[in-house]
Amino acid sequence: MKLELYKEIRSYIKTLIAGTKFENKTYCVGGCCRDEILGNEIKDIDIVVELEDGGIELARYLYENHITKGHVQIYQRYGTAMFVLRKYQDIEIEVVHTRCEKYPDGNSRNPETDYGTIEEDCYRRDLTINALYYNISSEEFCDFCGHSLEHIKKHIICTPCDPNITYMDDPLRILRCVRFATRYGWEIENQTYLALKNNVHRLCILTAERITDEFIKILSDKNYVHGLNLLEDIDALKYILSPFNLYAWNGKQPPILYAYYPNLMVSSLLDNVNVRLAILLYPYKQYSDQIMRMRKLQNNTIKYVISLIKLYDKHHELLCCDKGIRKAQYECCTKDKYDDLLKIIFVMCPYLYEQYKEIYDPNKHNHFRYKLPIDGDDVMEILNCGPSSKVKDILENLLEYSFEFPNITKEDCIKYIKERG
Repeated sequence: MKLELYKEIRSYIKTLIAGTKFENKTYCVGGCCRDEILGNEIKDIDIVVELEDGGIELARYLYENHITKGHVQIYQRYGTAMFVLRKYQDIEIEVVHTRCEKYPDGNSRNPETDYGTIEEDCYRRDLTINALYYNISSEEFCDFCGHSLEHIKKHIICTPCDPNITYMDDPLRILRCVRFATRYGWEIENQTYLALKNNVHRLCILTAERITDEFIKILSDKNYVHGLNLLEDIDALKYILSPFNLYAWNGKQPPILYAYYPNLMVSSLLDNVNVRLAILLYPYKQYSDQIMRMRKLQNNTIKYVISLIKLYDKHHELLCCDKGIRKAQYECCTKDKYDDLLKIIFVMCPYLYEQYKEIYDPNKHNHFRYKLPIDGDDVMEILNCGPSSKVKDILENLLEYSFEFPNITKEDCIKYIKERG
């Protein structure tokens, strides 16, 4: 949402809580505060209330006074509520009481949570840039850790407390740290960076879904190059790209073929995550299906990436002749998929670009969803036979023939069949 709309909603909430127990206890927090300082659009409005069960009670107060649209969603276990204001029906707002956390189980990132002071709430957060608060009633920013405003303005990525404790307790914050550094291209403070490296082994306790969610966000970012560099530097890629390495490679880390990596890092061609995934997983191509399934990627993504890998193997050396171009277009079916294939080829085999550019002509290379001028019924009629493997072979041979001679007519096909039938 626009920054102006966010400020308008915030001012409206100020009027709603004036004179109630929520006054001067209700804060906007996190990304909305960070993005306001940066002058960015606001993605989400997150609110904390420094009262026990304050988030749920605020939501109920608004509902009982007919200020919300419909019922509010209550998550009693987490002390959280979601609501939509009647006046701003396109904006969902999350509200929770301030919390403190304990991590009694070293094999889980899920904490025990309880009501806490706003200072405790601040120090449990992942980064100082996400630990800035705005008192809705007094209309003031509150920097309880003492560094949030400075780090946002100076573009520094840092944890509010000891980073080793932060990442030991919740290793997902390792990937979140990399993601924010990727998004903004900001510097990670030295002690925080060392803690990323020292605790990267903790990634092994995370679920596949959690790792995948953060990794895809990094890989989808326009600054993904920076993110991949960071993941490589802290030795995190082996936990992301090779989750099965302990048994598939007899305890040895499989080699990532960085011969492709520099091209991946510098190419301006790679404008979507499926292409980036195909290149990153190509060195693991015999395991790419397992990797993506273990990482719980969506089935349509898995199928598409695997098909790109197979198309690359089949066509990259044949793409510099008319026949090869048409065959690749036919097997890609769509221009979008063909364009993705070209991006992979020109990143992994940049020497082919000039050769391809010299011969490619969109007027003569357009074999997407090509259909022969005859079908199986025609072949059976010409040969006076029934269905058989011979009919299939003839059609496949004719299709191959069309890659070299794309303008063949039905008469050409009949002649071909009679000569070879």
